[in-house]
Order: sequence, then C-alpha cells, then structure tokens
Amino acid sequence: MIAAVKSDPRELIEEGKLREDLYYRISALQIDLPPLFDRKEIIPQLAELLLAQVKIKFGLDVVRISPEAKAKLKEYDYPGNIRELHNILILAAALADEKEITPKHIEFPLLYTSLKTVSRGQLLEALSVNHGNIAQAAAYIGLKRTTFYSKMERHKIGRDYVKACRKLSYNVEP
Repeated sequence: MIAAVKSDPRELIEEGKLREDLYYRISALQIDLPPLFDRKEIIPQLAELLLAQVKIKFGLDVVRISPEAKAKLKEYDYPGNIRELHNILILAAALADEKEITPKHIEFPLLYTSLKTVSRGQLLEALSVNHGNIAQAAAYIGLKRTTFYSKMERHKIGRDYVKACRKLSYNVEP
C-alpha cells in the first residue's frame, strides 16, 4: 500500500486527524519527497517521462515538448504536484496540432494568475502591516484566509513570525 500526505503524520496524530495505530501499520518505509515547486529543475525531464505515458495511454502523435514549453512549465508552482503536471500535459498533448507541445498548448488553472504573483515578501509585509492578523493580511493582498495559510506554508512562514508581528503591535505606542 502506498499512502501520501501533505502534512507531517506525527502532527496529524497529535491533532487527532490520523489514528496512531494506522500510522504504524503503513509507515514501514517512508520516503519524504519535497513538493514539485521545490524541485523545478526536474520538471522538464519529468514532463518528458509523463508525456511518454500520455502518448501511450491516449494514442497521441505528440513527439516532444519544445524548449520554450519546458521553460513555461517551470513557471508554475503545481499545488497538485505531479498529478497536476500530468493533467496539464494531457490537455497540452490533446491541444497540440503539430507533433510538438509549444507554450500555446500549455494552460494553467485559472487560479494560477492570481496566486502566482504572491511572493514570500508580500506575505511577510502583509503580516507585518496587519500586526499578525491573518484575516486582515489575507484581505490586504486579496486572498482568502485559507489560501493565505497555504501560501504561508508553501513559503515556510511559521506561526512564530505571526506571533512576533502580534507582539510588536502591542509594543507600539500611539
């Protein structure tokens, strides 16, 4: 059996979201893989491997991915990891009217345009300006609170930073 989780299983056990006995049954061999957005350098090779699978599964004539399309594939963060890259390649291969996937065939999900532009610095600034209030910080940069949390996690912004922002706001004199 193969199982995958986005969070640390030990934290899930502490939060009561994962049964401890189940964890020990499935954790005989653990392989920690960083998310795809942390390994962008492998995306071109991975895309070629996935394209080979897509060609066989769907009987498509697409032969290769252009260098420009590979560069475009590296621009996206892939919150759905390899599954999302796979789905993007299925669509690109279906749209390709030649034997090559080019940038015009690659379509990222609609949310990409709004989420892509949020940098770590913008998140830190929003938290600082809003004194660690996550709801206000999210609104400050136009995100939902839940999306803001996931961006914090992606950019490795911990609760300690939020607490520090809150603490600083209490020490500021009017």
